[in-house]
Amino acid sequence: MSGSKYWGRVSNVLGLYTRSQLDGDNAFFSKNSRQTKNFASNADLTLNTSTECNAFLVIITDTGVVLLVPRNVILPTSDGYTARVVNLTLQTLTFKTAAGTGVAVATLQSALVSCDGTNIL
Repeated sequence: MSGSKYWGRVSNVLGLYTRSQLDGDNAFFSKNSRQTKNFASNADLTLNTSTECNAFLVIITDTGVVLLVPRNVILPTSDGYTARVVNLTLQTLTFKTAAGTGVAVATLQSALVSCDGTNIL
């Protein structure tokens, strides 16, 4: 995230990780364990399980400010799936499975979420 215009927001939202832990030579999270996904339209967002859901830190942005109402972010229905999700949009996002319930994360907030095989907790 070095040089990212979002760094200040992410560090404030996470609160418990230092910049060197998130981005550095001895990073706590490797580059492969962090994924940033941007909303391209005013619709729910489904993350691709093979590439976008293999990261522990999932950062959701809306750089084009296309979100007009709160939206869902669909995560995999995989028992034990766990991630720290960060909402850098101007809308509340609900992180959920396709058929289950989820966790609402307010603007500029983060949450540690996991899946019980049906729902995001």
